[in-house]
Amino acid sequence: MEKNDQNYGVALQGFIAIRKEAHERAEMITQVLFGEHFKILDDEGLWMYIRTVNDAYEGWLDRKSVVADQAPKTPNPYLVCRNTTIQNVSGNYKVKLPAGASIPLYKQNSFVIAGQEFHILHPEDVCKVGSIALEALIDDFISVPYLWGGRCGFGTDCSGLTQYLCRALGKNIPRDANEQSAMGDTLSFINEAQAGDLAFFDDTEGMIHHVGMIVAQDKILHSSGRVRIDKIDQQGIFSLELGRYTHKLRVLKRV
Repeated sequence: MEKNDQNYGVALQGFIAIRKEAHERAEMITQVLFGEHFKILDDEGLWMYIRTVNDAYEGWLDRKSVVADQAPKTPNPYLVCRNTTIQNVSGNYKVKLPAGASIPLYKQNSFVIAGQEFHILHPEDVCKVGSIALEALIDDFISVPYLWGGRCGFGTDCSGLTQYLCRALGKNIPRDANEQSAMGDTLSFINEAQAGDLAFFDDTEGMIHHVGMIVAQDKILHSSGRVRIDKIDQQGIFSLELGRYTHKLRVLKRV
């Protein structure tokens, strides 16, 4: 592919690992999910250096995973809200999609991406961005395993979870917790927090290293070992399983 302003690709798998360096054993720093586009910035033969369209994250993709496409004109209006399966009609095979994957505007449960036709087998698993309640999102993410660099229903880290939840609720936020913490309005006390607000936690050096979403005044949804709901107060997250505080509260934000 020639390098130019129209040099874009799209993920047609459930997810593609974006790596820190150009080899398979390198750290996965994030993922590009089905239906998401990226711009190809550099081509090293077997690997391509890309920037995601939705959150401007940069890293390396395996060339075997790249499908060329035009730059997207508008964001996809639908997303997968629980793990599901769709049919690639053009290739006659099924594709397993995680919660968080993107779906473009579709008609009669069919859509086309990069010249390939897909059929939605379970329409109830696809939701319009901004139209689903937080309570409905929570049930399908409880117990999803923690995965460094993950941001979907197959495995997610803490900021990948909050990025997905915010997008489903119609709010776009950055990928990493420290960048997410720079957004929104600061709340002074935990009793001011409402469902949908974000709580950020720091380490012993004062660096933001964890984030979760408030789901009730004293409860937080976060990814730590697995996606879970724990108690939260002005001090931080208290794990009933461990009988101790696990994360120290730094700041509360309403985005």
